[in-house]
Amino acid sequence: MSRAIHVFRTPDRFVAGTVGEPGDRSFYLQAVHDSRVVSVLLEKQQVQVLADRMGLLLEEVHRRFGTEVPPQADDVSDLSPLVTPLDAEFRVGTMGLGWDADAGAVVVELLAVSETEFDESVVSRRRRRRSGRGPCVPDPGASARILAAVRTRHRGGTRAMPSVW
Repeated sequence: MSRAIHVFRTPDRFVAGTVGEPGDRSFYLQAVHDSRVVSVLLEKQQVQVLADRMGLLLEEVHRRFGTEVPPQADDVSDLSPLVTPLDAEFRVGTMGLGWDADAGAVVVELLAVSETEFDESVVSRRRRRRSGRGPCVPDPGASARILAAVRTRHRGGTRAMPSVW
């Protein structure tokens, strides 16, 4: 499989959605910017973990750095269906979250399921990057990835990724 990297610095939309009936659903994340749409397939539990961890990350950013984050919304403002045609770029294996203080955005990194062995040196290089020492080197084993910077102050004021079941 050829390697693809999709970067959305300021997506118009970053949502979770489903296709199918309960008990037989496929779960997707979709990033949209202008006419560009990228969809990825993942497990229901991955969607839940991503939403939960995104909320925890925002709470921690506010606690540590005093960064203003919108309050948790009781309702989701974006209930529109996924953009079709729905063609998944890849199945998500590894997910990562980070905070870009300069952009004031949560960074979501989704890596494709890979048959290659895990390279621990990638983790140590990323740790150096976060501490300001050395470059962040992409995982050479990932066949595809998507990076989306999700701003904490976006239309609707919802702070967590909307989940549509």
